[in-house]
Amino acid sequence: MSHWRSRFEASDKHLGSVNLWDEKSKSYIKTVVTIKEFVDDKLVGSMGEEKKTFARFNELPKMMVMNKENFKRLMKIFESVEENDYLGKKVVLGVEKVKSPEGMVDALRFSVRDTMNLSKAKPTTDKKPFTQEDLEKAIKLIGKGAVTIEKLQESYDINAEQLKQLQDVQG
Repeated sequence: MSHWRSRFEASDKHLGSVNLWDEKSKSYIKTVVTIKEFVDDKLVGSMGEEKKTFARFNELPKMMVMNKENFKRLMKIFESVEENDYLGKKVVLGVEKVKSPEGMVDALRFSVRDTMNLSKAKPTTDKKPFTQEDLEKAIKLIGKGAVTIEKLQESYDINAEQLKQLQDVQG
């Protein structure tokens, strides 16, 4: 069985915990993302229309709704209150249980500890980042049978969301 939120994933405009669900392990995974930009936009939900700040990542097609907690974590990780100091930086994104008016829910959170360890770690691979442009090209090539996911993984650092999209094309 799949995560129940996957039934709504196609219509979900924004990144959610379901995007970090690993079907094989039946658990949430952590993934490394690069902060591309922050944008202000409207969020339409059960509370009506609200102005929110969103983060765009190089590796993921959907934007993530930002909140004060995640900005506080970025401030701690990068020791700065300036948003521009976060752009182009890699952070570890995961899922944590948080208290909300609906009870305990799964929320996307930047991991301070994992990101700090990431910045101290020596690269263990020569793999290239797998950008949105690379993903779009790979989808076409896989659809034509010109390349396999395994072959791509030899050269590129493919995250869970990207891997899922490639597997959907491969069938």
